[in-house]
Amino acid sequence: MRRSVSVLLPSCLALLAVLLPGKAPGASAAGPLAIPAAAGSQWQVASGYNTATHSVADKNDPYAIDIVRTDAPTEGTQVLAPFDGRVQYADASCLSIVDAQSTTVLMCHLFPVAGIRGKTVTRGQGVGTVAPPGQANNNGLAHIHMALSDRLRAPVPFAGAYALEGVALPATASADAYAGTTFLSTNTPAMSVDLGPDLQVRPGTAGTLTATVTGGTPLSFAWRQTSGPTVPLTANGSVASFVAPGTIGSTLAFQVVAVSATAQSATATVSVRTSATAPLPPAPGAAGTFAATPTFGTIGLALAVYNGGTVAQLEAAARAAEATGVWAQDANGGYQLLVIGGPAFVNDAFRTRFAGGFSRAAAVTLVR
Repeated sequence: MRRSVSVLLPSCLALLAVLLPGKAPGASAAGPLAIPAAAGSQWQVASGYNTATHSVADKNDPYAIDIVRTDAPTEGTQVLAPFDGRVQYADASCLSIVDAQSTTVLMCHLFPVAGIRGKTVTRGQGVGTVAPPGQANNNGLAHIHMALSDRLRAPVPFAGAYALEGVALPATASADAYAGTTFLSTNTPAMSVDLGPDLQVRPGTAGTLTATVTGGTPLSFAWRQTSGPTVPLTANGSVASFVAPGTIGSTLAFQVVAVSATAQSATATVSVRTSATAPLPPAPGAAGTFAATPTFGTIGLALAVYNGGTVAQLEAAARAAEATGVWAQDANGGYQLLVIGGPAFVNDAFRTRFAGGFSRAAAVTLVR
């Protein structure tokens, strides 16, 4: 097996510098430290303890490891929280979760779920997606970089209460220690609900909130406003709408609780702020169009806002803009590519992830 070498860029070094000690209210252990992927998936240590690039990148942490999947492609695998806690930090390729004992797990070379920083998560909750080779600083090999630290930010081996899937990796000075060690995940995906990133809306305009549930089938949704000037809130299952206050700078917060038929529940919150510079909502009948004419840069990419609609409408709008492909982010934080005019087997993954189309405006990247 080809060994992976994690190269953590300065953004990840900055991450390590802000891992301040602190407890996550309400967090609790839920079995051993789990592999951050669905139960039944098989994993192996590709680079073990005392790997030179890990020691440099992780500020001399000798216990960092890289793990790869052996039963299926690593890239695209949904990353699940390995224990209960709070997401202390997240950037474009890494995130850290701190538990009730103030132990922090750092995971890198993935695409974190948008807006997850600061959120409380439970073991098994989706927190990101493993990046493809050559992305998220993974040095050409899709893998998950994992490292533990205590409340004083000192490195911790995967042993004792933090043995990975109950397999202890005690401290050792041996180079590339535990390379080849295998694990079988017991991390059962938990039902989670997400309201997406915090929003900005124009004063006095209508806003829509959409709850996206993963890891379970919701039976009911309960919506409420938790702070800010009171506004009418109209709920219809997983979607709720409101009209923003007429004052610039007003901040509101909304909460949804999703409950499954098996009595599992998950809660999500989102903040909404009124701003004079917020994008105008799409005009009625604008579904299937872009909010503005896409402008391509010198490298052939254009950032655009799709006003919502079906995948077929998105493909038609992209073709009209002379694009050859569209990248869009799904509810799990993963990126999917739609090849304009491509064969079914190429676009099946995109159409599956967005089977219901786009119920609200979404940021996409066009490729020419």
